[in-house]
Amino acid sequence: MLFVRPLFRVRGIHPLRSFSTSKLLFQKTFPTADVVADAIPPYPYPTQWYKQSSRGLYAGQTIKFGNNVSGKFKYKTRRAWRPNVFSKRLWSRGLNCHVRVKCSVKALRTIEKNGGLDEYLLGIKEGRVKALGEMGWLLRWAILRTEGVRRKFEIERRGLGLPDKRDVGGEGVKVRVARGRYLVLTKDGWRRVRPKREAAAPSVEVFEEVFREKMAKRQDAIRIEMEGLKGNETERMRLEKMLLTPKEEKEALRLAKREWRKRVVEKEQQQENQKHRKGGLQSV
Repeated sequence: MLFVRPLFRVRGIHPLRSFSTSKLLFQKTFPTADVVADAIPPYPYPTQWYKQSSRGLYAGQTIKFGNNVSGKFKYKTRRAWRPNVFSKRLWSRGLNCHVRVKCSVKALRTIEKNGGLDEYLLGIKEGRVKALGEMGWLLRWAILRTEGVRRKFEIERRGLGLPDKRDVGGEGVKVRVARGRYLVLTKDGWRRVRPKREAAAPSVEVFEEVFREKMAKRQDAIRIEMEGLKGNETERMRLEKMLLTPKEEKEALRLAKREWRKRVVEKEQQQENQKHRKGGLQSV
């Protein structure tokens, strides 16, 4: 059976918002953009011309103007050359997710040469920082807050004989990313939290998040240890066998969820038995 879209839309008879003395959009959303902008350090090379480049990775490319010159009469016609830009979905190992961003062909070629998005964003030369733009600066700041990159820098700092970086502390920036889900941007990294609820029932989603974070920490620790054992091939082979494939991680999560559900059911049964015992003693 074919589905035919109606030619018109029937509007409801009820108003969009009934009479009320409360403020419009009272505690509906959080000022996400303002909060994140205040937390990010200022970009040292702000965009002055071609402001569209601040919303993507343009590698310093801007619009160019010139003329089309005819062959016979040499008539000139003004024209413009814009950067060749695509919307790409690039994988970030630090953030452990895909990032959709507008990229020029020049930036994509440089990303492929460097070996990935993280390596491109973490460049230390002045020319690379100038080519990032505001969007690249934001992604660079986000990747520098991940635990894997921080551990890598800690190993480099120890190798150079520098003192360990101390935690200064301070309040984290809390941003709402979905219903019931929050993201705290602190100086120590990204933290996923949920609103506190008293006597809340255990959730499978919370268990999955905690389990995945533990697995990611374990995988990162093994990879960092492998980088430190470049000369010892036997130890590297042994550690490489300890790394789990995505299929093995999925199977481990499934088994862990099964054990967790068993423990939750046993705990609920124990609580019910205690209630029945207390009720029987009170009746006696």
